[in-house]
Parts: sequence; structure tokens; C-alpha cells
Amino acid sequence: MMKKIACLVLLLGLGIGIARAANEEIYAPLASQRATFGCTPTCAATQISNAFGAQTEWVRVVLNGATAFISFGTSGTTPIVTAATGIYMPVEVPALFRVSRNGTMRILAHSASGTAFITELSK
Repeated sequence: MMKKIACLVLLLGLGIGIARAANEEIYAPLASQRATFGCTPTCAATQISNAFGAQTEWVRVVLNGATAFISFGTSGTTPIVTAATGIYMPVEVPALFRVSRNGTMRILAHSASGTAFITELSK
């Protein structure tokens, strides 16, 4: 009896997973860039090299090497990022953010040097 219940629960769980997968959004990569950030000797904010493109609606951000705080700004502005106001990003955990077209991003290292990999996306 317990085996039948466990199988039923497993099948229901798989069904929910399949339904969720069918509803997930698909994003097309448009461009990517890499920004290094660090603390040498003090932690300072780093602006990404290029503003996001005119077609960019979302960005995928992944950090390598160190945690950091990030902030996004609109076209023509410099985002302000501090430990108190920035979005905390752990290492090797991809995150998806909706951004302004032609916007930009700023990174503040938490305690060490690292690299941010930014992929611009559109639906």
C-alpha cells in the first residue's frame, strides 16, 4: 500500500514539474560582457563597460570568485551601489533581472576580487 501511495505522489510531482516547465519563458541571448571587480586595497564600485542594448529586457548575472552587491540604472545614469542598497549576489548562482533598455549596472565587491558575467536577454 505504501509503495502505491509513494508512486502516486511521485507521478503527481512529476506532472506538476512538467506543467511548470511548459510555462517557463524562453529568452534569446543578445550580447554578453564581463566585468572584474575587487578590493585592492579597498572595495570600490565598478561600472560595466557597455550600457545594455536597445533590445535588452533582462540580464542574467553570474559571479565568479567573490560575492558582491549590484545595482541597475537607466540610460544615462550611474547606478549607486552600497552594501546597504545593493542586491547581494552569491558566487556561482545565476540570477535574472528585468532592466531598462540602454541601462547599465554597477558592482561593489563584498570582500575579495571576482568577475561578473552579464548576459543580455530578450523574449
